[in-house]
Amino acid sequence: LRAVIRAGYSPVLCKPGGKETACILSAAQAKKADRAAQEMAVAVNPAARVDRIRHACGFKHVIDDPAKVGAIVKRFLEQHGGLNVALHLGRSRMLVVDVDTPTERAAFAKSWWEFSPPDDALEFPGITVESPGSFDIKTEKWVHWGGGHWWFTLPEGFIIPPGKVLKGPGGWAAMYGESYALVP
Repeated sequence: LRAVIRAGYSPVLCKPGGKETACILSAAQAKKADRAAQEMAVAVNPAARVDRIRHACGFKHVIDDPAKVGAIVKRFLEQHGGLNVALHLGRSRMLVVDVDTPTERAAFAKSWWEFSPPDDALEFPGITVESPGSFDIKTEKWVHWGGGHWWFTLPEGFIIPPGKVLKGPGGWAAMYGESYALVP
């Protein structure tokens, strides 16, 4: 993780076995952050019910200081017994194209060729990581299969519209900005 941060990426910790993000703060830090969120809510709306207000968590907890990695990971492992790593896409200057089925994969390839400059067509890249898919035990059918992610680094100065997901024709999705994706 230290090397990832030094390379300019913004990691986010996820609970083991999935992609659910989790708080990386100590109990005292979380309490202080909750108090600050409650004070902000009251400043905006004096009638706010502060007992239900908590600090922004999950992928908002980007780890950006290599010196703090050891303590954060140790505490996270003690709480969760393992971890997965994701990247905050906007802060890492990454765009991830997500496809869940062979049909979406073909639709992304079609879009790639349609939007490539005709005089300087870009070679279609190989997929970065293939997904094993997901199987619905109740229906005994594959829900997603034949999909995966393409990871692209956005060049400095490249402006992308605000948001976090752009749905493409045929069902593929480009994730960026205020979103995250598990590291392959």
